[in-house]
Amino acid sequence: MAWIAYTPFIVLLIFLPKRMMILGAVLVALTASSILLIDQFNRKRQSQLFTADTAAQAAESKRQAAAQAAADALVLMTVAYNPAIYGVEFPLCVTIRNTGTKTVLNASWQFDAIRPGFSSRLIGRHDYDLRETCDKILKPGEAYTLGCKLPNFLPEPMAPWAGTQVSELQWEFADVEIGFDDGHKDPTFRDTTDSR
Repeated sequence: MAWIAYTPFIVLLIFLPKRMMILGAVLVALTASSILLIDQFNRKRQSQLFTADTAAQAAESKRQAAAQAAADALVLMTVAYNPAIYGVEFPLCVTIRNTGTKTVLNASWQFDAIRPGFSSRLIGRHDYDLRETCDKILKPGEAYTLGCKLPNFLPEPMAPWAGTQVSELQWEFADVEIGFDDGHKDPTFRDTTDSR
């Protein structure tokens, strides 16, 4: 039965052999070029999918690295007015707690205060230049508490918080800087000890 479908091609091949050979060659060339185009399209698509996967993996890797760096460098600091601990000369009690995985080498900060029921800050960075510092080395999991003096406010009659007791103020940190041990030696450091 299948020979009935091929009969017209066989008859044309017998009576018009040159034209049928040319037509066959054209059909073979079209089929081959179609197969090559489809293969090239599939390869390009696979390359794009691979590139998208690689970009997604790179973005995920970057996100994980940032999250790990944040976890490594996690330091919690609290401040409270409590003259009972370090006396009236150092009434601000500061606690520095290293909850990360890196060693803390130092910390520096400025204080800020807010009157209860108000949103404006009483001390701005422009109000005083004194930075508090702590160079206590804190390994992961360690904490350190120290007492600090009150910042130098404006003269008492001009103070924006006149009528409010210092003990009522809400104390916060401003402009905190933490130094971590990154495992590298300072290239400017020279060991001058005699090793004999």
